[in-house]
Amino acid sequence: MCNGVLSTLRDLEIEGRLAKVAKLTIVAGKTNQAPRPAQGKRTLLVGACTARFKDYGDFVNGCPPNNVDISSAITGKHGQGLFVHSPGDGKQP
Repeated sequence: MCNGVLSTLRDLEIEGRLAKVAKLTIVAGKTNQAPRPAQGKRTLLVGACTARFKDYGDFVNGCPPNNVDISSAITGKHGQGLFVHSPGDGKQP
């Protein structure tokens, strides 16, 4: 798992905003398989290792990805920086 994701999750827990994660499927780190959409959940792909699957959901670029960008993607408050919002629908293009 990506250290950027882990530290962001710790930050959200401290801030009392960790519940936002329950509505997400988070994909981070090296993987060879495209994420499968989960019913009722938004897919968030984090880091350069997941870039090839960015059409499958929202995507945060970077290696390591910026914690502010990850937090913005999780909470839906898209800030400026490396965050890239892909309106993917979970289907392969």
